Amino acid sequence: MAGRKSKDKGARFERVVASDLSLWFYGIPGFLRRTPMSGGWSKIHAPGDVCATVSGTVETESGLMVLSIGDSRPVAFPFYVECRNREGWSYTDLFTESEKACLVLWWKEVIEKSREVSLIPLLIFTKNYNPSFIMFQPRTDLGGITCINLSSKMFEGNPVVILFYDFLACVKRECFYGEEESKVSERN
Repeated sequence: MAGRKSKDKGARFERVVASDLSLWFYGIPGFLRRTPMSGGWSKIHAPGDVCATVSGTVETESGLMVLSIGDSRPVAFPFYVECRNREGWSYTDLFTESEKACLVLWWKEVIEKSREVSLIPLLIFTKNYNPSFIMFQPRTDLGGITCINLSSKMFEGNPVVILFYDFLACVKRECFYGEEESKVSERN
């Protein structure tokens, strides 16, 4: 797939990921969105393929909402997210010793860029007719979630790979963000 259709395919995937991560992390859709120009705008304003809305508020049916922790401090989205919806990768990339494998190159890029902005790296990837996966570095035990541990020297930080929707359903955001329970509260 070349040209415009390829860009549309990638942008569509980024919008779905942004919506899913918004529901997972904040409990409501719409706070996270696809970063405009997916890369160009993000170099100046927001890193990665997914970013928070500019205002820090979300318009809902019941009015304007602000996302906060218990004492009303804003909850920053602590992740650097890269999305890849490409046909070039293979499941064998997870077990390779080749520095040129797509997943190895993508993970290296995510690690480097996340360090520049001091955010937690997340790589979410898929291809046609396949489920979406997420590669990340867990900070706590995943409690029995089926995953692939990548301890190869090719993957810095020993990340794990699991199905993206298993991640959303089973991994708690506090595993990354901290002990405080984040919540959504109405803005007064």
